[in-house]
Amino acid sequence: MLIVLGLCINSISWLAFPGVGPGNLLERNLNIAAWSDLLILGEGRLFPDAAGIPTWSAGALLSLPATAVIAILGTLAGEWIQRHGEGPKRLILGLLGAGTAAILCGVAWGSVHPMIKAIWTGSFVLFASGIGLIATALFYVWIECKDRHGAIIRALEIMGRNSITAYLIHVFAVIVATLALRDGYARLAALSSPQIATFAVIGAILAMVFTPTWWMNRRGWILRI
Repeated sequence: MLIVLGLCINSISWLAFPGVGPGNLLERNLNIAAWSDLLILGEGRLFPDAAGIPTWSAGALLSLPATAVIAILGTLAGEWIQRHGEGPKRLILGLLGAGTAAILCGVAWGSVHPMIKAIWTGSFVLFASGIGLIATALFYVWIECKDRHGAIIRALEIMGRNSITAYLIHVFAVIVATLALRDGYARLAALSSPQIATFAVIGAILAMVFTPTWWMNRRGWILRI
């Protein structure tokens, strides 16, 4: 499964942009992911230039398999943590080692397959997965080994129990923030500063994500895959 998803992600480096020519990751949006976005979202949203290449693309074609790869790796890491019997030290070192290896491989791969977050290139997915594994190890040390369970950790636990729900809501929340809060951001930035306005938007997104997961946690509802 991971191999198939990896091939899907890597396809953007060798599939041509239909009607334009060979794909080139070093040229903005000249790739199959941008073409699929243009096909799905339409010219009114992406505004293609004279050559037919969209001026903005989110790489929707690659987001799903890339997210699946990270989710599968996270699931495997979680299962390893749950069933480990070799003690926390070996577990932590294993997570740190796997994360470091993934980051180094991602950086090395990035020399021939650039790391581009917007279109979820394979090297970026590998690099991001490595960061996630290292973060998992650090949180394990902080929460399980040092037994820290403050309000922030409690909030993370609530969102973690419904991480799939949180992710799906986050996608919707970002769209809402981008479209509905644009004018509010501009006004707040003019009254205060762009930094404060940015933090306000991030806070609104976090609230939109946390509130439903908190409500589901109160009711004991957990969405699983």
